[in-house]
Amino acid sequence: MIFRKELLAVVAFIASFGFATQALGDEIIDLVRQLTLAQYRMVVGDMNGRHSVEKKMEQIERLLPSLSAKELQSDRAAWAVAVYLLSGGNAEPVRALVRNGLFVQKHLALIEPSLAFAEGSAADMTGSLSSLDARSFPPSVAGHLFLVQGSLLMKTDSGASRRNLRFARLLMPDSLVEEAALRRELLTLDPTQENDDIEKVGLKYATKYSKSPFAPRFWDGMREAIFASALVREYARTSRLEEILGSLPAESRVDLHMNVSRRAILSARVDVAREEIRKAKLLTQPGAERLRIAFHEQLLDAITNAKDVDASIYLNKKESGLSKADRQLGHFIIAILRQIELARRAQEDLLLQARSSEGPTTGDGGVNSGISEAIQTALRDSDELLSRTMQR
Repeated sequence: MIFRKELLAVVAFIASFGFATQALGDEIIDLVRQLTLAQYRMVVGDMNGRHSVEKKMEQIERLLPSLSAKELQSDRAAWAVAVYLLSGGNAEPVRALVRNGLFVQKHLALIEPSLAFAEGSAADMTGSLSSLDARSFPPSVAGHLFLVQGSLLMKTDSGASRRNLRFARLLMPDSLVEEAALRRELLTLDPTQENDDIEKVGLKYATKYSKSPFAPRFWDGMREAIFASALVREYARTSRLEEILGSLPAESRVDLHMNVSRRAILSARVDVAREEIRKAKLLTQPGAERLRIAFHEQLLDAITNAKDVDASIYLNKKESGLSKADRQLGHFIIAILRQIELARRAQEDLLLQARSSEGPTTGDGGVNSGISEAIQTALRDSDELLSRTMQR
């Protein structure tokens, strides 16, 4: 099945450049086609995919300096060079071709902004790439352009960004472009309002690209969507989103549940944290993850326990087996508990002082005022700790 899809992808790519097979510049066209296929193999989990991509990039980089103006004058050759640049290729040999005047003028409108993208020149890239009409190019070029244009708009116009990313997916199915467009599209969706679209994007990605080396970035976005659903108690939707991740290894799903638990604890949503811990326990075997789960359970017990708690027991010698984020969470919760304990002791001291006073009674107002100040101090310190923790 995968071979058939790859064959179709190759046919579509060749068609987008035209059917002539012996035209000038065919070598660069063929290598870029092979690069696109290698990238697809990489994002569907081919163990040799990344090596193949690096190899094709090197071959193209070596070929570019040898190309003549005559070989670069065809549209297909220029389009192939642009795709190479938009795929993450090295800009230096292409910049040399431009300096030497080897591209015809009509092709520079595409090559120059593609060079700006490859060189990371944000100002030039944003203006020139955004002004290009991607629809005027063949599917392979248009798909890359829509992907880049959609990415540039993610922070300023999520609607327009999403439209461009969907065009990219339609024009280049079964490709790195589609995989990257799905990852970016997820980030443009509001998990409180666009859950149906999140489910569709998540299902498509999990079905096709769960073995991509870039998949962890996608799961991070899904984690945020799951957390948002859990916060508003849309448990049915939360379960559907989690089912999408069923193809992941158990270890990855445990990590997702525990990260949601951590976020829930920081948001004072003990109910959400306990539910995520329950789900994680169903997936774990004895080992490091059990330690992590037990650690979260101890923190929740410390938060909700009405009795006096020695917070130091929740960070012990086994702390070294926890992630950095879990250790930060533990230290944060312990600091909060200590602030609360300080406020409680201050309250007791004020009450004792009032009761033992031999002079005229100050009334409850003075005592309550001191208690209130102690509590407010504890809350201010806690808020400051929370702010620092969330910024890390």
